[in-house]
Amino acid sequence: MSTNYLVYSLCVYNRPDDNWLLDVELYSEEFRANLISIWMDEMGLISNPAMRKQVKNYRAYFNAKDRRLKVSTQNKVPETPAQLHMAVMEAICGLKDAQPNMILRSVFQAGLDLNNNTVYQDFVKYHADAAFWAMVR
Repeated sequence: MSTNYLVYSLCVYNRPDDNWLLDVELYSEEFRANLISIWMDEMGLISNPAMRKQVKNYRAYFNAKDRRLKVSTQNKVPETPAQLHMAVMEAICGLKDAQPNMILRSVFQAGLDLNNNTVYQDFVKYHADAAFWAMVR
């Protein structure tokens, strides 16, 4: 006889030996029903704490289905937070391939006055401006 179980656990363990449910977690699959997890599944992103943190950072950007689609249909699905930063900037610029030089070109083509630069203002609006300046450095 086989039965299914749903185990709800918010615990985080510093050492794997402290987690009595580790065998169950390794054997089974993880299920999350919050909005961030649903978006990550929809976009085919790896679900780990670092990626979840960045998706939360870009919550305003990912709040629209068409913007999530722009990230999920790029040439390469982001696997790391750095790749996710690039993917969001790429999508804002309307590009299909995340290359720093192409992102910079898109920003420059929108104008040198950052207050009137629509691409840069979208970076600010969607919290990608810090990632942009880190990429520039």
